[in-house]
Amino acid sequence: MPRAQMKYRDAQRKLEREYFVRLFRRFPYFTQAQKKAGVSASTLWAMVRKYSLGGMFSISDPPTKAKVSLNTRSVFDMK
Repeated sequence: MPRAQMKYRDAQRKLEREYFVRLFRRFPYFTQAQKKAGVSASTLWAMVRKYSLGGMFSISDPPTKAKVSLNTRSVFDMK
């Protein structure tokens, strides 16, 4: 398995829904959250896009100072 694929899979495990909620509540700006998560911007953006399909996050554009807002519906209600 290529290294990039392994890194993406590891990041995917790390950045689960609950982690996203905690991360963006504490660090609402994308660059802050990226630094705290310790992953590349493209990896974090890919994960946010993936989960935003479930209606969990709303983000306008990819990011330097884009603010991430959690939708009102709780992530724990989404199964």
